[in-house]
Amino acid sequence: MLEEDKYELYTTHSMGEDILGSTSALSAFSESQKINKTGVIFVNQDVQIAGLLDINSVFFIDNDKSKIEINENEFVDFAIYIYTYLIPQLFKAWDEEKESSKWDDKLLKSLTKKWAINAILNLSKINDISLDEIDEAMNLDEE
Repeated sequence: MLEEDKYELYTTHSMGEDILGSTSALSAFSESQKINKTGVIFVNQDVQIAGLLDINSVFFIDNDKSKIEINENEFVDFAIYIYTYLIPQLFKAWDEEKESSKWDDKLLKSLTKKWAINAILNLSKINDISLDEIDEAMNLDEE
């Protein structure tokens, strides 16, 4: 993800099935940072297409990270699947959530708070930081 916060522009990488387990992703989401680009990889048994999706929904293919080990007809079928099923399903899910008002400000505030707490917990566990140390640091910051 290429992210921009109030201080700087930087790149972070979070990969896997559960990117919300990644402290860098949790931090980005919980700070409501502007995410300008995100990487995505479409994978099936014989195809891996890696790319970058930008803020304008333009998808750039990374030829070095993409592997296509199928014949031309299977590639056409895979491409048709992406454009006729996968992408429309993603848009459908987005529209349904938008229309149902599932993503309102209250939910967003609740989720960003949850993500921030998870980022703090991850960092405190990894660095053996106690609650007392966090409380002390917060009190120093308020002074």
